[in-house]
Amino acid sequence: MKRFLTLCLLVAITAGAYAQRAELSTDLCLRGTLNEAYESYPKGTPVALRKVIKLSKQNVESLNGVVMAVEVEGVQRAIPVEALKQIDFAPASEQEFWQYIFLREGMYQHYESKGYRYDLRQDLAEESNKYLQDLAGLYYEDAYIEDYVQAIFAQTTPPRIANKRPEVLSLRLLKSTAPDAYMLPNGTMLISTGLLSTLDSQDELMAIIASEMAHYLLDHQVVNVGKAESRARRADFWGAVLSGVAEGVDQVLYDRCEYYVPGTSYVAAELVAALINTGTTTRLGMTYTRKQEKEADQIALDFLRFKHIDPAALASALTKIKNYSIAEHDYYNLSRYGNYAELDERIAKLGEVKTLKSHPYLKAMSGVTTYNAILQQTSKRYESSARLAQKNIDNKVYSDDDYIILAKANMGLLNTPEANEQSLQLLHQAMKMSTTPNLNAYKQEILLLLRMNKQAQASDALKDYLDLIAKYQQQAGSGNEADWAAAEGSWAHKLLLRISLF
Repeated sequence: MKRFLTLCLLVAITAGAYAQRAELSTDLCLRGTLNEAYESYPKGTPVALRKVIKLSKQNVESLNGVVMAVEVEGVQRAIPVEALKQIDFAPASEQEFWQYIFLREGMYQHYESKGYRYDLRQDLAEESNKYLQDLAGLYYEDAYIEDYVQAIFAQTTPPRIANKRPEVLSLRLLKSTAPDAYMLPNGTMLISTGLLSTLDSQDELMAIIASEMAHYLLDHQVVNVGKAESRARRADFWGAVLSGVAEGVDQVLYDRCEYYVPGTSYVAAELVAALINTGTTTRLGMTYTRKQEKEADQIALDFLRFKHIDPAALASALTKIKNYSIAEHDYYNLSRYGNYAELDERIAKLGEVKTLKSHPYLKAMSGVTTYNAILQQTSKRYESSARLAQKNIDNKVYSDDDYIILAKANMGLLNTPEANEQSLQLLHQAMKMSTTPNLNAYKQEILLLLRMNKQAQASDALKDYLDLIAKYQQQAGSGNEADWAAAEGSWAHKLLLRISLF
């Protein structure tokens, strides 16, 4: 009799005739099998989840509340959501995987109990959008890299989380040497160029994205801000979240720097760090508890297994982020992942630590690594720039720029006959590689020859440099590039006159 009532109830549900019900999900198609017998159905019976529904009338006591509308042996029926553990689901796509995680983690019950907090979501969306506007001058724009990372993002995230959450997922790349990634409450994921060059494989990047996606799916940002807001007056909490973040951005986008690439602007690494680390992560609920990090890590591991990717990718990525932070003394960035002991404990819980590396990924990101090296060199962080340039060289994905950066770093750190001779060889290697004259290599050679007290050779190099600048001026026409060439020509002329006086 009870089963007969259950079937009748589901017929009413699926027909739309049962008034006191609420559809908590859109139409689903999650397929799986029973991992143990359920009522009269034996273990191994195929099951298809179609929808999650809230019943508010006690027609059948066991089905009061949140239920799953499923199809079993061609018959549609409702079963309590608590029976979820008795079904082994086998998601067939990223969308189905995240739908399953949403269901497994009890998010339908969470929203049914706590509500969607649309007022708080609106505040968070507005502050997130304001923050993105303030960071507009710091977006890394390279069509190839943007598409490369977007493709990985699309392979990791679903088109939409849930039918009643208003956010839309998107991706932005930031000019920042610190390895960082976080999902803003409005659904925008920020990934730094530093993360792209710190990691060595697509699998590691996918692991980090999956972990941040898990925080977002579990609504950790809204939960954290809701708790903080409850401890403070609303007006005080939102009064000055991001004021002044954009101050000075335009002033520090260099028209030229120590390593100048015509047509490219660079920004001091310290300023980028200051703009990103303004307490925004805390204000927008992105400072996670150890429990939240554990939940996100587990979901990321589940996702990697779903994609048939070595789960060690997450531990590998976190280890490289930790090693970067220690090498750079970037304790603020490290604090986002916990202190040394906490991060080591977190990594240890993920299982065996392997060092993953993928040559196609390293090749794709070689330009980003060079870009980060230039950012570090602009801030006179020569050891950091040398490590990045050397990484490209060691992985055989180098360019002439990497040799120039390494030579410049050597000159910034050392002044010995041996080091200077090594720098000169690096510059000559860069010149041999260049299909067109690299002005930076020629200028650096001039400075190095003068340091080595080789005035005659420096004078010849200056004349060659002046010829190259003159040709560049003819091609540049007018504008910033022409102004830069004129300034370089003036500098070279004055230096040549000074050398002739020696």
